[in-house]
Amino acid sequence: MTSNDLVIGNQMQLSAPVLIQQTPIEAVRRYLATIRAVVALLNAKKLRQVIDIKVSKRLIEPPHTTPHHTTPHHTTPHHTTPHHTTPHHTTPHHLSHASIRLCIRLAASINQHLNVAHALQGSIAETERRKADLQEQLREAFPRLDTLVEVTKALKKDTEAAVSAVFNKRVIKIIGEVNTI
Repeated sequence: MTSNDLVIGNQMQLSAPVLIQQTPIEAVRRYLATIRAVVALLNAKKLRQVIDIKVSKRLIEPPHTTPHHTTPHHTTPHHTTPHHTTPHHTTPHHLSHASIRLCIRLAASINQHLNVAHALQGSIAETERRKADLQEQLREAFPRLDTLVEVTKALKKDTEAAVSAVFNKRVIKIIGEVNTI
C-alpha cells in the first residue's frame, strides 16, 4: 500500500457512508474510473453540440451570410455617411463551420426522429381506439355466437333423428367439424 492509499482509506473512514467504508479500495478505484468515464462522455464535444442544439433554436437555422462591406444604417438630412454593420451570425463563435454543419445535420436528424415519434404516438392512439372498437364488437358478437352454436347443435340432433327415421331407426351420428363447436 502506498501512502496515497492510506490517505484515501483514512478519508473514506472518516466521511464515507458505512457501505463505502466496507468496500475494498480497488472497487472504489473502479467506481471512480467509471464515474470519470461518464463525466468525460458528458463533456464530449458531440454531446455538448447536441445540448447546444436542444437549448438554442438558433443552431437549427443555417448561418445567415451578409456582405462584409459597409451599408447605410439609416440616412438623415444631417448625416449621410454610411455606418459600419457587422455580419449577422446565428451561431455561437466557438463553433467551426464543420461543427455548425454537424449541428445542422444533427438537428435535422433529431427533428426527423421527433416527427417519427409523434407519428408513431398517433398510430398508437389509433390502434388503441381500433382495439377498443373490436373488443366492443366481440362483446356484442358473443351472445349471437352462443345462440348460433345452440341452434347448430339442435339442427344436428334434428338432422340425425330425421336421417335415422329414413333408415329404419338406425342410430345415425354426423361426424366432422360440426362436433367441434
